[in-house]
Parts: sequence; structure tokens; C-alpha cells
Amino acid sequence: MAESKVKLTKHMEDMLEREGMIFVGTCSKDGVPNVSVRTAYAVLGDDAIVMLDYFRHKTYWNWQENDKVAVSVVDRKNIDGYQFKGKCEIITETAEIKELLKKIYKNPHSLATLFDRQITGLPPIVIKFTIEEVYSLRPVERSKERIR
Repeated sequence: MAESKVKLTKHMEDMLEREGMIFVGTCSKDGVPNVSVRTAYAVLGDDAIVMLDYFRHKTYWNWQENDKVAVSVVDRKNIDGYQFKGKCEIITETAEIKELLKKIYKNPHSLATLFDRQITGLPPIVIKFTIEEVYSLRPVERSKERIR
């Protein structure tokens, strides 16, 4: 995957880590959209988010067919937020998966350990989302214009 030129600001990183929930928009190769919620994730460096997929439903299959993804984080208390657009990749290398899982489990807002206790069977899929564009979700800003 090409290296991202977009860098998260401290405000963006703090919001991602503090809110503990992101919304992930995907689309199948046939153009069928899907939005799912992720609570097991972590900021990775200054241009990526790593997240888990436990269930292997619509989002998982969309990732197989189309690597373009939109991720949103919302701060409801302050009526603030961001939409990140970019590409995802499914991590398959075992050593990298182990390191990324450690990072996700360190996030105090992650529900990854809760899912691990409740779900048996298949291990989670690890997804790396590299950010290519950033848009504001603040209602006072022009959200159609790219901010980063």
C-alpha cells in the first residue's frame, strides 16, 4: 500500500482514542453500501487506524472486494467529528498481527477484550486503514471540502 501523505492532528488522535467508537463505511463491488460500528481499534502512527473484525459479515466481505473505506468519529458532547477516507488492507503476517493486537488491547476504550471473552471460534481479522483524506463533520464548517 502506498504511504499516506495525510497526517492526523493531535486533536484527531485524541478524539479517536477518547470516543472509543468509530463508524466504518464500505461498499461492495456491486455498489451496495454498508456502515458498521467498530469498538476494537487503535490509532496506528499518525496516518492509520487498525481495527478488528470478529464477525466476518458484510463489512468483511466488502473489504475483500473493495479496499476504499470511510471512517467517522463523532464527539457528540462537543458536536465535533471527522470523516477519514482511504484504503484498507487485511493483515495476514502473524508477527504483525500479534503486535497490532497488543496495541488495540492497550486502548482503554476498546471492547476487544470483552469480545474475546464472549466469542469463541475464529480469531479476529486485523484491518489496517490508511488515511488519504480528512473532512470535518462540524456543522459550522463546509464539510464537503477536504481539510487535510
